[in-house]
Amino acid sequence: MRRFPEPTTERCFLKMDSHAWTGAAELAAAIRSKELSPVELMDAVLARIDARNPGINALIYVAYDHARLAARKAEDDVMSQRTLGPLHGVPTAIKDLFDSKPGWPYTLGGIRALKDNVGNYTCAWAERMEAAGAIVLGKTNSPVLGFRGTCDNYLFGPSRNPFDLSRNTGGSSGGGAATVADGLLPFAEGTDGGGSNRIPASWCGIYGFKQSWGRGPFVSRPNGFIGTAPYLAEGFLTRSVQDAALGLSALAGYHPRDSLSLPLHEDFTRSASADNRRAARGWRSMVPHDHAPHPGRARSAQDAGLRPSRCIPPRLAARVSALGRARPGADPERDHP
Repeated sequence: MRRFPEPTTERCFLKMDSHAWTGAAELAAAIRSKELSPVELMDAVLARIDARNPGINALIYVAYDHARLAARKAEDDVMSQRTLGPLHGVPTAIKDLFDSKPGWPYTLGGIRALKDNVGNYTCAWAERMEAAGAIVLGKTNSPVLGFRGTCDNYLFGPSRNPFDLSRNTGGSSGGGAATVADGLLPFAEGTDGGGSNRIPASWCGIYGFKQSWGRGPFVSRPNGFIGTAPYLAEGFLTRSVQDAALGLSALAGYHPRDSLSLPLHEDFTRSASADNRRAARGWRSMVPHDHAPHPGRARSAQDAGLRPSRCIPPRLAARVSALGRARPGADPERDHP
């Protein structure tokens, strides 16, 4: 099985990094207003993947032909003034663990015995993202069966942190985290049971979201994982809370293949609005006396405008306040040529 089909030789009118750091919500809005072509965006995304993915090993499969055809259809829909979904024309990827699409590699996290195995169904996460207009273009790396806090396996090898190629991305959704952190994709799927979204998100400096159980459908095949279903969720790896809220709005709701999914639909982007973010400023954080906050978490709280609560011992409260704003971190564009 070839991991990467040969890309076509169509001309890319956008520079490959012209929208590398644009969020999913902004991309979708630009496509709807005809300021951005889905075809040109996809060409630029695939060009950046070709240039940068070999160094970080984030994507283990890219469906070039499928992606380009889907982008052309997305553009036709825009020009024909058809109804467009909230993620119309935005590229994304699924994790090579529980999820797949027909004909795509399906190795459950790089199991060597499954190197030639292919999926025969479309997973619920991809169904919902495509129904919202997103273009699922490939699969991201994962440890075997997702049972590690780092991203490595015998079949595809380790994923590397875009900020420091000598370090790992964290796991198990490490491939997805690297695609987002390195500007290959605006958002990617991640599954999380014991930190598999949150760990790589923290290691790669992005936002990893695990929703409450039942909020979105979880359909696993083979169903040997059903015993851990209350702890597993298919969520999002993004560069902003707004994009995670947009994705959750598309994912949430009852699914006929998951009888335990909740029949609730809600626009979560309202909760991520600027007004609600401003409303959080001035809140006090509650930390037990016997749990000192990690400095990174404390800085995040300070950035959000939270102040230490009076329940924190005075010396600890002073320490949290003194941390101030986080220093700028490494630059993946600079450190990963």
